[in-house]
Amino acid sequence: METLFQVCFGVGAAMTILSFVFGELFETFDVDLDFFDGPAACFMPLGTQTFFAFVTVFGGVGMLTNELTLAARWGTALASGLLVSFLLNRFLIRPLKQGESTTTVEAKKMTGVQAKALSSMKGDELGEISYRIKGIRHRAPARCFDQGEIHTGDDVVIIKVEKQINLVAKI
Repeated sequence: METLFQVCFGVGAAMTILSFVFGELFETFDVDLDFFDGPAACFMPLGTQTFFAFVTVFGGVGMLTNELTLAARWGTALASGLLVSFLLNRFLIRPLKQGESTTTVEAKKMTGVQAKALSSMKGDELGEISYRIKGIRHRAPARCFDQGEIHTGDDVVIIKVEKQINLVAKI
């Protein structure tokens, strides 16, 4: 049984480190490895980070409680793993996902979003806009879509996104 806990701890720790190191590689290819996403995700922490945290804590606590009975070791390791993965998901991963920057929002989803110009734009000049997605306010670079002029405070709509620059038009 000790071997199971050691393997869980080793694999969990190794996968946590590898996912941290290679996380940007997955982002480059737009690979989403979350097994479960939605409103109930705070009760079922099955994302990759929380899964690896569970396996690591399960193995580590299982190794540390070798003086307990087998049932007590399993119960303690299981409860500890679930508690840590729940807390990690609830207080770290979910808030970070909600605050993701605009670069992670697909360009298709940006089309039609209303925004407010934070700076003036004229012709090819870059400006800045502010908009809300899922209740979170974002700021992003923007350019006038029709090469016209947009003033600070004007209400605009995002027509399309090119190279992470929002092309906007006055409403």
